[in-house]
Amino acid sequence: MAQPPAAASVATPASASAQPKSGGTVHTGQVGDIANLDGHYSNQLSNNTVQLAYDKLAAYDAQMQPQPMLAQSWDISDDLTTFKFNLRKGVTFHNGREFTSDDVKYNIQRVQDPKLAALVATLGQQAAWFTGVETPDKYSVVLHTDKPRPGVFDFLRNFNIVDKETMEGPNAKTSINGTGPFKFVEWTSGDHITMARNLNYWQAGKPYIDQLRISILRDPQAMATQFEASSLDVMYAPSLVDAVRLKQDPRNQAVINAQGGAFFYVNLNVINPIFTDKLVRQAMNYALDRDRIASTVLQGLVGGPIDLPWPQNSPAFDAAKNNAYPFDLDKAAALLKQAGLSSVDTEITYSTANFAGEYASTAQIYQADLAKIGVSTSLKPVDGPTFTQQGFSQSYAGLRIGAGGAANVVDAASLLQGGNAYNYANNFSGFKDDVYGNLVNAASTEPDVAKRKQLYSQLNDYLLDQSFTFAYAYSPTTIVVGSTVHSLQFDASGALAYVDAWVG
Repeated sequence: MAQPPAAASVATPASASAQPKSGGTVHTGQVGDIANLDGHYSNQLSNNTVQLAYDKLAAYDAQMQPQPMLAQSWDISDDLTTFKFNLRKGVTFHNGREFTSDDVKYNIQRVQDPKLAALVATLGQQAAWFTGVETPDKYSVVLHTDKPRPGVFDFLRNFNIVDKETMEGPNAKTSINGTGPFKFVEWTSGDHITMARNLNYWQAGKPYIDQLRISILRDPQAMATQFEASSLDVMYAPSLVDAVRLKQDPRNQAVINAQGGAFFYVNLNVINPIFTDKLVRQAMNYALDRDRIASTVLQGLVGGPIDLPWPQNSPAFDAAKNNAYPFDLDKAAALLKQAGLSSVDTEITYSTANFAGEYASTAQIYQADLAKIGVSTSLKPVDGPTFTQQGFSQSYAGLRIGAGGAANVVDAASLLQGGNAYNYANNFSGFKDDVYGNLVNAASTEPDVAKRKQLYSQLNDYLLDQSFTFAYAYSPTTIVVGSTVHSLQFDASGALAYVDAWVG
């Protein structure tokens, strides 16, 4: 199997002696709008824009080692049930209020609130781990769990700290008050988002840029046109065809990060009677031509096909199991016959945001191959927010082509608790099963690394067998950057780290 490129960062050409300097504006283009301003709601479009107003207690570096942020150090009990975080002093929210341990306690309790379960789906399951939150003083907080939690930093890396007064005030849906490197200025839905430098950020001297303006565009073609006209400095998630073409210009740089934990997948709506039978779902898995999609649609830029979502740095990665479903229409047809189906009529839904062209091409290939085994499909492109909402509510009719993230975690069970594609309690397929839940919970509470790896192997076998969601390729986090922007890079979660970027 071809191997994907390693994670990389962007550093646009500058002289060897060039030093970062403050000032300037970065104009970035993205296809699709954000859904809201809530700091506990997370997807890639939000993570690259309004989430820059927030900070986390800790974040992973490129080697998946936790690094201090709002927590400058921590002490963890040997049994992985008590976690004390020593908070950074002198940190303030954008309105000038001091950040303290009470803020951590409020944030934990907020994401535990069942009334917010749909909004905080990627955090709620993990937040339920914590049975107690103590605040011995202003600058320390102690989290207690009733079972070992080896994945606690997998939770923290997605856990933004929001302000209680703002979130419970009258302007909660239109304003942001965080501790992050950028302040929220405005969001004009469907047009642009503006963020400004936080002059009082706790990382002295950072960020460097004065303002970040994100243009919200309808399609990748419009974004490429604006970039070539120098109206944009950065393109986020351009079409791969445009990325390959534009990086030929020596003034531009493109980076394709295929090991950031993101992956393309197909969801099957198991609420639909057609897909309640796993034999039918397995047939859909065999009918997906991963090799063709990886080599043509994805331009060979992400390596070969995959059947499971894990990047190579994941403890759950298993190369031997990544070829469980080779393209085999005869096998697919036989499984449909075994399930008692001679024909199927359904839909393939995909998003018009981000990888719209790649989604469309994949859907067309899939549609043509399914037709060969008696499965008739209609293609249903929808805008990004609608696509996400349909996933959460399982209101799409049949199959759903999308991309997810957060597979590069220290405890692989974290993805199966928090990721929307595979979440054992609330996934985009509507799939629930006690065996699955028990396996996930066993893996997430197993302190022994070797035993945990055995549980990951069982989970991989289970995911392949059930096929309610199946990965088919790594999803590249792609940007193209013009010559005036330097040191723009991806963080370990695949989001853009504008805190180190500068203009010159």
